[in-house]
Amino acid sequence: MKQKKNTDSSTITRLCIVISCFVLAAVSFSVWYQRNTQLATYNLVQSKISELEALQKENELQTVDTQKLHQQAETAKQQINKFDFIASYRNLEQLKSLTTTDQALLDEAIYKRQAEEAAQAALAKKRESAVAASGSTNQPGTFVLPIVMYHKPPANFAEQMEVLKNKGYTTVHMNDVASFIAGRAKLPPKAAVITFDDGFAVQKDVMGILQKNNQKATLYLIEGGGMSHYCIGLLRKNTACGDAYLSVQDVKNMLSSNLIEIGDHTVDHPNMAALSQADQQFQIITNKAFLEQTFGVPITTFAYPYGNYNGTTVRLLKQDGFLTAVTTQPGVVQSFDEPLLLRRIRSTLELP
Repeated sequence: MKQKKNTDSSTITRLCIVISCFVLAAVSFSVWYQRNTQLATYNLVQSKISELEALQKENELQTVDTQKLHQQAETAKQQINKFDFIASYRNLEQLKSLTTTDQALLDEAIYKRQAEEAAQAALAKKRESAVAASGSTNQPGTFVLPIVMYHKPPANFAEQMEVLKNKGYTTVHMNDVASFIAGRAKLPPKAAVITFDDGFAVQKDVMGILQKNNQKATLYLIEGGGMSHYCIGLLRKNTACGDAYLSVQDVKNMLSSNLIEIGDHTVDHPNMAALSQADQQFQIITNKAFLEQTFGVPITTFAYPYGNYNGTTVRLLKQDGFLTAVTTQPGVVQSFDEPLLLRRIRSTLELP
């Protein structure tokens, strides 16, 4: 009888162990499943934020606070790693809703920007037509100079450069423009400037086309720092976000062709109009000093991030020795009196 009781007790113990193992396995599977499911959602959210970021940069807008979205996503990831799945789920669901709303806001802002640019381009075209009809290339105090703006080279970049060449345009650097505005030099009869903003890594791919046509270009470069979380610029360290950028060696190689000059595009590519005077000065002068020290060339030309600036920005540029600056305002008629507010166009295909 005693042996039977011992046997029954042993059986119950083994059964309890088996049940415990099943429960433990079920709990472990549940934890594993939740963690992997939420990590997959986190990766999708991060991908969406990066898409919004790239679209915003491409269209020179700052409608969405992508840095805040990245920070919230990182908070969710930390919660996942701490197995706080309720908090991380709430965070990720909120992010999914926010990115959907932000996509709609960004689409609306892009449509509005395109409509505004189309209207401004139409006005500029009328103004330029009036200049041509008068038999003069200039209105009083103005000169005609196409400055073409690119970020990532378009698919038809080679065609655009061929069109520029076939129409008789000679490309010059912004330093040449500064000398012309100051009255120290002349420009070719049909001069044009090719500019690239931000310093994306794909910009080095255009060197073969530029060399083939003996065409010059100006690169507006970002250093990259703490405000942008080292996601952008020449000193990009965080490869988990943003696009690939030119390295210091890439730029040195490009400069050696003598077809490239470089300009200042701030440390972190912020909306300058939203910054204090001290922060604007930091963004301008720190990047200028870095570029001059790194590449051994004077930096006298500037491109406004997102095309945004205010009176303080322009005053600081003049104070810091900049001779020219380019906006995103469309047009080819430039003012001698406003060398720090030069206009740009986005394609060479419509040039006369």
